[in-house]
Amino acid sequence: MLPAAGDPYYISDRGTDMDFIMISTMDESKAVAALARNVFGPGSGLIVPSKPKWGIYARNDAGKMVGGVILKRIGKKAGMIDFIFVDAAGRGQGLGPELLRRGLDELVSAGCEDQLALIRDDNTPSWNMFARQGFTIPSWFRGVYPYSLFGFVYLFFLTFANTGYSLWLRSDMVNVSSDAIDEQTEHGSGPLGGILLSLLIAMIAAVGVGRFGQAGWEWFISAAGLIIGTVLLRIVFSFPFARAYGKLRFQNAHGGGPWSVGLGLLGAWWPHFGMWVPRQKIWHFSRFKGFEGRAALAAWMATLTVYAATYLVPWPGIAQGLRELFTPVLIYQALPFIPFEGMDGYRVFKWSRGWYAVGLVATIVLIALRFF
Repeated sequence: MLPAAGDPYYISDRGTDMDFIMISTMDESKAVAALARNVFGPGSGLIVPSKPKWGIYARNDAGKMVGGVILKRIGKKAGMIDFIFVDAAGRGQGLGPELLRRGLDELVSAGCEDQLALIRDDNTPSWNMFARQGFTIPSWFRGVYPYSLFGFVYLFFLTFANTGYSLWLRSDMVNVSSDAIDEQTEHGSGPLGGILLSLLIAMIAAVGVGRFGQAGWEWFISAAGLIIGTVLLRIVFSFPFARAYGKLRFQNAHGGGPWSVGLGLLGAWWPHFGMWVPRQKIWHFSRFKGFEGRAALAAWMATLTVYAATYLVPWPGIAQGLRELFTPVLIYQALPFIPFEGMDGYRVFKWSRGWYAVGLVATIVLIALRFF
């Protein structure tokens, strides 16, 4: 049963068409979880808590639950917007920003001076919504800074294999107006920082390959050259296509980094790739989509070109080993569905089904050449 006005967990309404209510009963908790899973779709049941204990939900004037925000404390003075969601029946009414504002007010009231959120790197509606509340993208270390042992472990595993996602942070209860945010730019780490981080991960992977794969300096140098060369080619080749939009910065996603490093030490490689995004803090993916799609296609073709070049390596043993290292990467890149949202195939598929088919055929042909 939903609380009514005058009940202790009832929050004053936002005008006359929406009520905001704190989760207070097990039935409410289950209903909020069910709505979140419905909004996020298949597979979300693995990550959405089945019985959230701290959060706020919204109901419309018909008494229907149409959105919510689930909160989590990750330290004595740190909290997280764990999930925020709006059902189709509640969209177009400014409900998302209102839920976010109320969730942040609740975190601040609970003494959480640092507030965090995990956002997909091309989800610009969420980018803009959080940016207007003073959130920025910190370094990965600052994002998982040990607010507590639980907080560190939780944030580490949250970013472990969520390729294409980044942590956002609002610290010291910063309150920035929308006008001020619109005038700012988000510099991030810039292309150099993104390249250096990509190279570091590539080197770790090369060390792992050299240690656990075919031994010898020849193999290590070949693997390192292949990985580092691929990262550089991808960044360089994709730049002019994205740059046609305007000024850019390189967004190197936090998600997938720990997974990439861990696999690298075992002699494998999970491609931890970032993306070019507009330099403005407030921007719209709908306008950038074509440019980003072409940039992802160019990066994909660069990856395929490097793989094709392994067929020209004159040493059969090393050539075969390099292809074994790289074949899984080609497969990752071609899968256009979750959890491969940070990969080229997913981004190209969202932009153009025709060009995705071209990339998929090229991938299949190059892999098939191994068997002839």
